[in-house]
Amino acid sequence: MTTEKTEENEETCGRQRQEDSSSKASFTTLSSIAIQAGQTQIVASVLQSGSLIHLQLVQFQPGLCEIGSDQEENHILIQEQQQLLEKLQVHKDSHSLIKACTKY
Repeated sequence: MTTEKTEENEETCGRQRQEDSSSKASFTTLSSIAIQAGQTQIVASVLQSGSLIHLQLVQFQPGLCEIGSDQEENHILIQEQQQLLEKLQVHKDSHSLIKACTKY
């Protein structure tokens, strides 16, 4: 486990970041997940601050707001995102267990 200081960041379409520097909190990283399907990749961390559990999307490639240049590329992106969701379901139960354990 690692402990880190994080700032609340919100990434908007176009990769602009809005930072709220007044809300710095101390989080402990419970776990990190990196999953890839084709050219699509997602990296997420499960963080804990006191009794709160926070899921932070660290990286998503290509960006959530990006679309393909044609119908075929759009179809591929949709398929890869569906594969990522299926792979994330495998981790769902283990993170539910982490969440349940941190309540006690």
